Formats: sequence, C-alpha cells, structure tokens
Amino acid sequence: MKIKEVLDELSVTGNTIAKIAQEKVALERNGLKNALHNAGYEYRNKNPKG
Repeated sequence: MKIKEVLDELSVTGNTIAKIAQEKVALERNGLKNALHNAGYEYRNKNPKG
C-alpha cells in the first residue's frame, strides 16, 4: 500500500492507524506509525485529523 492510499484511508471517519495497520497493511500499529513518521508525516486521531 502506498503512503497516499494510507493517508486517504486515514481521512475516512472511523479509521485509525491501528485499524488500517491490522486490516490493510499487515503491520502492527507502531510499525505503520513509525513508517509514516520516517517518511516525514505526522498524524493524530484527534480533531482536526491529519
């Protein structure tokens, strides 16, 4: 899955890093979170998302 696809999934209401990591990417939550961070992205689930 490409970073853009992950970011698009995160923008959907109800999706979290943990849910996407488990269902779509086959990584643990921290693995996906760290991969996004290493690519230069920051993310928070609280409003506003992004």
